[in-house]
Amino acid sequence: MRRFERNQIVRFLRAVDSALDGNVEVFVVGGLAAILQYDAAVKTADMDVYAIVDGHQSDLKRASRVATDMTGITLEINAATVAELPWNYEDRVKRVRGLRLKKLRMIVPDKYDLVLSKALRGYEHDLEAIASIHEHHRLSEKTLARRFEDEIWKIAMGDPRKFAFNMFHVMRLLYGADRAEVYRARWGLDK
Repeated sequence: MRRFERNQIVRFLRAVDSALDGNVEVFVVGGLAAILQYDAAVKTADMDVYAIVDGHQSDLKRASRVATDMTGITLEINAATVAELPWNYEDRVKRVRGLRLKKLRMIVPDKYDLVLSKALRGYEHDLEAIASIHEHHRLSEKTLARRFEDEIWKIAMGDPRKFAFNMFHVMRLLYGADRAEVYRARWGLDK
């Protein structure tokens, strides 16, 4: 599956915008959110739509087919049905600005919520996106750890030890081995 960088994605989204019949507002997660809102220098092959807040999915799908024909870019639009977000993420969503779109409006999780969502999966490309978000929009170690502990660790579906292990690797990536060891002990992870 071909992956696209920011300028290609923006060109595709502008073509989608021009092809829409009405206004559509989508809540997107994943790599697209990291690229558009937090300047992550990564590529993505799809738009993970967590929810269509306003408008019609059929209009968005039709407009994306038109945009593919116009641009030659096929950015798959997928339902993000398995995305895990922190407990109160709705209170912190951000509207993506600066894309010069008229009918397509996009909202994304705040940077900590997005990083936590990507950390839970912990794939290599997720870690690359996390590092790039941190490089462009510094993440507070204290806020990231607190939000993980209070809103993800014991609540998310799945194995809490796996989540803690993934977060340990994120803390190591972002703040270094010495700081990560603090969290290894705090979260009860074996060496």
